[in-house]
Amino acid sequence: MSEVIFLTRHSAASGRPSLTLHVIGVPGESPVGEEAKFGGIKGEVVLPNPRFAAWFRLMSEAGERHGLIPEFEMTIETTHHGPCLSVPTMFIEIGSSESHWDRRDAAEAWADVMADGLGLAGGEQHSGDGSAAGGIGDWNSLDEESRAAAKVMIGIGGGHYAPRHTDVLRKTDCWAGHQIAGYALEMEKPEDPEWDSITGELPSGQWNHSMRVCVESTREAFPGGQIIAHLDRKSFKGWQRQAIIRLCAELNLPIGRTKDFL
Repeated sequence: MSEVIFLTRHSAASGRPSLTLHVIGVPGESPVGEEAKFGGIKGEVVLPNPRFAAWFRLMSEAGERHGLIPEFEMTIETTHHGPCLSVPTMFIEIGSSESHWDRRDAAEAWADVMADGLGLAGGEQHSGDGSAAGGIGDWNSLDEESRAAAKVMIGIGGGHYAPRHTDVLRKTDCWAGHQIAGYALEMEKPEDPEWDSITGELPSGQWNHSMRVCVESTREAFPGGQIIAHLDRKSFKGWQRQAIIRLCAELNLPIGRTKDFL
């Protein structure tokens, strides 16, 4: 088995109809190593499926084609829940309430995505997006030169539906690994009133571990690619943002804005 894609139902308190997709893991939960409530192991993540970003764009196109927009929202979600797997994985979903789960038009939109995305529908292939025999978003189909030129986004911060990271996917052809919500980046400011966010010790909390495992996992899923962080800067206080910038430097992880993913 080389990858796993779950087609499933999405539930949200808002009840807003949506098509959504995400990669999996529970980076922000502790104690690390314990079984998580909704599957997976606390503090661990699963290799992100490299098709994630390309299939978001396919999903958005299919939503337009099947007349789901604007009734349905087309969105990604940040990394959350299990199960634990050893191969690149993602969930693709119809939401967000029981009244939407059996919508034929939504199911047909995902059927189009799967047919095109897995290379089952034939048609013209596009260079650089992993659209050879393995379909669209197949990292393994890229040669060494194409991988070296590919930009891979790790999203850091923001809410569960990551609108600022989603915007990068809409405006560029970048790839995407883990997207880390603000709630998975618990950070405790040192109590010392003389503490300096630039020169002092890094804040404690789950944030440090969350970032490390997500960066390591994304690098493993995209060997040879340019892994770049995208920060939802407005979702952080100044001292939190500075801590994240410092850790990114320690991890040799460059930080980019939308233009850097073009």
